[in-house]
Amino acid sequence: MEGQVCKQFQRVLEKQKMQSMFRIKVASVDTSGDLVKLTLEPAASGEQSTLEADFVLVSAGVRAIDDVILGSMLTHKAEEEGSL
Repeated sequence: MEGQVCKQFQRVLEKQKMQSMFRIKVASVDTSGDLVKLTLEPAASGEQSTLEADFVLVSAGVRAIDDVILGSMLTHKAEEEGSL
């Protein structure tokens, strides 16, 4: 089900003219002008490229809340412990 949700979410973003990129490292960021200028490189290896955008959303990996806290794998337990 997770894969289906991800695909649907990506379609929604694309309809809003947002571009998704995966397995990319951000080498540098320049926010001095009106646009955000990124220098990107593939996570494995390869040539650097640049990207200019109005805004950028970066996600570093995928991890559920209950994967971070040791003990029972219960989201509500992890959320409560995380707010302490």
